[in-house]
Amino acid sequence: MTRLALAALAVFLLTSVLVLGARPLIAHDEARYAAIPAEMIASGDWTQLRLSGFRYYEKPPLGYWLTAASMSMLGPSAFAIRLPCAIAGGIAALAAWWVAVRITGRCRDGPLAFLVQVTTIGPAVLATLALLDPPFAACIAVTLAAFWSACTSRGRACAGWLLLAGVAAGAGFLIKGLLALAIPGAAAAGFLLWERRWRDLLLMPWIPLCSAVAAVAPVAWLMHQSEPDFWRYFIEVEHIRRFTNPDANQHPQPWWLYLAIFPVGAFMWTLAWPRAISGLMTDPHIRSGVRFCLCWIAVPMAALSMSSGKLPTYILPLYVPASVLVAIGLRIAFEQGAVRRQDADAAGPVALCVIGCLALALAATGPEAIGLESPWRGGSRLPLLIIAAASGLWFAIDRWGWRARDADAWVSRQALAVTPMLCALAFLFPDAIAPRTKVPWEVLAGHRDAMGSASLLLASAETAHAVTWTTGRRDFAILGRPSEFDNELGLVTEAQRLLPWSRTHSTVRSALAIPGTSVMLVADPWMAEALKSDSTLPAPHIDELHGNIAVMEWTAPVHSADAPDGMPLAAQAHPN
Repeated sequence: MTRLALAALAVFLLTSVLVLGARPLIAHDEARYAAIPAEMIASGDWTQLRLSGFRYYEKPPLGYWLTAASMSMLGPSAFAIRLPCAIAGGIAALAAWWVAVRITGRCRDGPLAFLVQVTTIGPAVLATLALLDPPFAACIAVTLAAFWSACTSRGRACAGWLLLAGVAAGAGFLIKGLLALAIPGAAAAGFLLWERRWRDLLLMPWIPLCSAVAAVAPVAWLMHQSEPDFWRYFIEVEHIRRFTNPDANQHPQPWWLYLAIFPVGAFMWTLAWPRAISGLMTDPHIRSGVRFCLCWIAVPMAALSMSSGKLPTYILPLYVPASVLVAIGLRIAFEQGAVRRQDADAAGPVALCVIGCLALALAATGPEAIGLESPWRGGSRLPLLIIAAASGLWFAIDRWGWRARDADAWVSRQALAVTPMLCALAFLFPDAIAPRTKVPWEVLAGHRDAMGSASLLLASAETAHAVTWTTGRRDFAILGRPSEFDNELGLVTEAQRLLPWSRTHSTVRSALAIPGTSVMLVADPWMAEALKSDSTLPAPHIDELHGNIAVMEWTAPVHSADAPDGMPLAAQAHPN
């Protein structure tokens, strides 16, 4: 048991923690979830949610607080920004551990479920990104793990587990909102109905609801005192409108989206589902636990599919019960002889050999030899060598796994086999072919001083997060479509910073009419081309195009020694 638990911890550290700083921040999401906590730290007010200086009401504050705490302790690095998500991924895996043990009563099933969870590609990758979804999924996982413990307990123990479930649900609400109550509530109700536990269906919800309200109330009051309009906007726009009639910012998607992406996110364990199902069907003692996990997956997925606005990450909490079922089912199948060593000769090992050999060949000749463009900057071949090494290790550990004589060793080695490739993913980001707006840091770093000192700085909504993170400025104008910066509050100070394209040319001309004024643009290429084609504007002395990011700068000549250095942003965006 100790060796298995240590192996599980080692895999988690390798796949979710040690690789956190290997990849640059990805805009817009990671830049957003870095910039908001950075503004909290800079202002010292952690109840003010600001994105590039705009009031940002899309989510409650707890997720940003976690990142701000990490940045306060470790500095503004990619590792610190992503660390709360990695820890959350570990908490979700621990919930899978706990549920597996409570279902079977077998302690060694816990580390197996943990290993399956941290080597499932969807949770593993998302745990290394700075998003709100991993902490939210961890809260859901703890909520439902505590609920299952309450279902299998009595008296004070049952009440204690229900209390914990409510506190965890409240924490989830403070990260992403009402889904923290809806997902576990739907799953729990579906399970109790299936089990015909009518009395529990009526009585069990009250303790979690009361404890959730108690957990949320202090923070809700603080937010109301700081931003009186926060909760109205959050409920009306981010819940009701997103569910019923989402706009382009709220991700309208077809109803079948989650059914299509759930198996993809569960890869490679998706391939083991038939074998795991065969094992689960043979043990009647775990029937109730299997029903609980199935309700945890199916009922929330059906409810989420009814919403018009969808994001793939919404179903992240549903991988926890899938990991539990896979771990238990595979272990039972092996013990009952349903897994044969001849299965090792399937197509998987052959595919790994082909991938490894192809990666080595391309590393030797370069992708250009077969007419392909290298996806890595500078034509680096190191990622290809990493792919070859990871494929080789996967193949070797897989073959070693099939020599296992007991179920625990076999399942754990299947998880260990995937680990090298999951670690490698952090070093394989295709920076040469990714849009510059996704990884703009090298471009913006070269103009950091100019952007920081510009009298008038214009940025499109697509580049604004990265501009804030790079320069620390929160006074620039958002050019063109405001996107998420339009919080519908109609505040004068913020409206002044939303610059419609129809006024852009006149604003730049007015700014350059003041001697010594510098105007800088970081935006989409078409915006730069339109400004260059304006014959009433002088030619910019900086005019660069980096993929889908255009950088331009104009400086008005100084005609006298007493000319002003610049002018306030509001006067620039709204010249009199």
